[in-house]
Amino acid sequence: MKKRTLLGLMAGLPLTGVLSACGGNNSGSTKVRLLNASPGYSSLDLYVDDSEKSSSVAYGSVSGYADCDSGSFATALTSAGSSTELTTTSRTYSGDTHYTVVAYGWAGALKSMMITEDQDSADSGKMYFRVLNTATDAGSVDVYLTASTDDLASSTAVQSDVGGGNSSSYGTVASGTYRLRVTATGDNATVLLDVDNVSFDSEGVYNLVLTPTTGGVLVGAIVLKQEGAATQYTNTQARVRVISALTSGQSVTLSLGSTPIVSAVTSPAVQNPYIQVAAGTYAVNTTVAGGSLSSSSLTLAAGSDTTLVVTGSSVADAKVTVITDDNRLPTTSGNYKMRLIHASNSDASYPLTLTVSLNALFSGVQFAPTQYASSTASTYVSKSAVTNAVIGVTAPAAPIPTIYTTTTSDGISLASAGVYTMYILDNASNSPIALLLQDR
Repeated sequence: MKKRTLLGLMAGLPLTGVLSACGGNNSGSTKVRLLNASPGYSSLDLYVDDSEKSSSVAYGSVSGYADCDSGSFATALTSAGSSTELTTTSRTYSGDTHYTVVAYGWAGALKSMMITEDQDSADSGKMYFRVLNTATDAGSVDVYLTASTDDLASSTAVQSDVGGGNSSSYGTVASGTYRLRVTATGDNATVLLDVDNVSFDSEGVYNLVLTPTTGGVLVGAIVLKQEGAATQYTNTQARVRVISALTSGQSVTLSLGSTPIVSAVTSPAVQNPYIQVAAGTYAVNTTVAGGSLSSSSLTLAAGSDTTLVVTGSSVADAKVTVITDDNRLPTTSGNYKMRLIHASNSDASYPLTLTVSLNALFSGVQFAPTQYASSTASTYVSKSAVTNAVIGVTAPAAPIPTIYTTTTSDGISLASAGVYTMYILDNASNSPIALLLQDR
């Protein structure tokens, strides 16, 4: 199939106010509907000027149109059946126009934008195509529409550098059936969504609404046709990685079913980047220093990020602990996010404390691995970004309490919108060491 090139697109338009277009081929009274693109709310209602216009709109779906008076009115969203407003915005409705209110964002941080559906129809054999990136945690993305077997390395993105919370303008693409892939901007090896057999009608006008996932990096999508249906495409992938934290520099091999994740990795080591696998339930097969652990099952949810921590001193006491990762960006602008994972066998009896610029972010973090079960690793803490951070990790009750310390001259910065994990593991000499990893 001939590569498609999207013409005349611009990125960087914020998802605020009204997204509109030129032209105007609609007739009749003012109409409004609701698209629920918020994974935080399973079902939403839409009110305009205290009048319910859409009810019980499920995540990933769009309601039918309701009549609406012209003018500026308070436009509110509530959980289905609730009278408590989750967000309220004054919006202006013009006569003889169709509108779609798009609800997006996580629970407790619901936002909305409004699409003005008055773009003229595309020419025969063409379609208009726009990207709305509501997956703000994923950051800036590129979007590809290709044949099923096309290699991304030799393909051209139909839309590039659409930042989180931004949109592109409309561009023209040949209509047809495509393989839709979304990647990190400038990095076509990092595929955030891969869906085949996505069809676009001749003369159609489409908005591709990118939606977030629980892990924060992968994305989903909703294809919304102007004055037509919404089709949801759920991400079917998950991401997983392994921390090798055995004593005496022993090695770890781990697979999920027949899918290898790490092979003979010597401790201490943190696998980076994540390995992407199909979401689902797997048998976890682990070999420690040549001996096999008992197998167990692990379910990886679609869109999730998971870390498997292998600890212990031998096959007899080795454990694989499951940690659910939250790689969503900090919710407060100018903040970083950090957690602490205690995986040091030599300091297993001693809880850990982590300080940044003499302020304790974590204290009492226990070494508590549980075979094939969730760990008691610290929660994430969000703080203001800092340059030349003074970071310290201690085990206050241990014979040698100081594990890790820096000074301002070390030049370690905790950046705005950064997501970090401090790992405490044992080196080959069985002394605790610190590994600070920037996950985002």
